Amino acid sequence: MKHLLTMLFLINLCLTACAPPMEPKPSDPQPPVGEIPTRPGPDTPDCAGADCPQPGETPASTYSPREGDDALTRGQVYDLQAAITMLESFPPQVMLRLTGSLPTPCHQLRVRAADPDDKRRIYVEVYSLVDANTICVQALAPFEAAVPLGSPPGGKYEVIVNGSVIGEFIMP
Repeated sequence: MKHLLTMLFLINLCLTACAPPMEPKPSDPQPPVGEIPTRPGPDTPDCAGADCPQPGETPASTYSPREGDDALTRGQVYDLQAAITMLESFPPQVMLRLTGSLPTPCHQLRVRAADPDDKRRIYVEVYSLVDANTICVQALAPFEAAVPLGSPPGGKYEVIVNGSVIGEFIMP
């Protein structure tokens, strides 16, 4: 009996080793963690004219408000946490990393980041949108997002998200 079990184990091992590799399952169209979607910059070949962010301009992000958002119902974002990250690039770029939860998986994340005001404050509004006619499971949907704040001129800046100061950074 012991030899029979050993033989079955070895046959199973050989068959498993000879099987073709499994195909990866299609994934969501969201970028993988660590990859930050941004518009092309002035140094990239894709950048042409009006599509290029100018120095000091806040670049667009995947989560920026879009045409047609007016037809959707505005919702909250729960457990929102934000952190400022300086990218080691030239010129230095500022990123806002956000984590939290959307009210349902049907909600879409939106982030509106204003250009710095005259007191060097950057106001960021984080919210969700949903089609009110959509039937959706009532469960929180966690998210992680990286939002570019651009490369403002040198100086000390304060970042305010949904009315709360979340931190400061100094641009060289």
